[in-house]
Amino acid sequence: LKISSLSNLKFIYDINLDSNRIVDLDFNWQLDIESILRILAMSNNRLENIKQNYFKNLFALTSLNLSFNKIGSIHPRAFFDLRNLVSLDLSHNCIYMLNRFIFNEMQNLISLDLSFNLLRSVEFLNNFHRHSFFSNLNLANNYIENFVIHNQLLPRVSKLDLSTNNLKHFFFNSTRISHLNLNQNMLLKNLSKLIYNDYFKGLYIR
Repeated sequence: LKISSLSNLKFIYDINLDSNRIVDLDFNWQLDIESILRILAMSNNRLENIKQNYFKNLFALTSLNLSFNKIGSIHPRAFFDLRNLVSLDLSHNCIYMLNRFIFNEMQNLISLDLSFNLLRSVEFLNNFHRHSFFSNLNLANNYIENFVIHNQLLPRVSKLDLSTNNLKHFFFNSTRISHLNLNQNMLLKNLSKLIYNDYFKGLYIR
């Protein structure tokens, strides 16, 4: 896909490319687009790889939807220019691993949806202590076995969905979490000691 036809359009705020047959991006973002584009939707396409230059210079982007593609790999620096991104949807893809620094520059990220992928590890969360606003994490329908996260890594997360994984070990001592979904896992230990302490006051568990 080439979007040279958009080069003369000024003040573009929202681009919707959902439900096409896009397999690669050859975007030549023009200055006017770069400076004002806030919303980019590209769900239900045929993307398999996210390369380093796909979203270069889109500093103003706040919402990016890449769900329902065939994404299996993402370059570690693919999102480095998306410093103002608030919402990122990567659900319903084939992602099995993420570089631990992949979200490192996304300081304003609030919501991340990685549900319905092939993830087995949450090591990429190790750098999320940098994200002061991050509050909504969806990891449902993956293959995660261990989720052991201490408060300093995800200090503001209030909604966490880990349903339909292979969870055997779970620990998350957040002071802000209000919605936790652990439905359809392999947890064996009684969670009562963890649930009814000061960390989980007001928590809704499903």
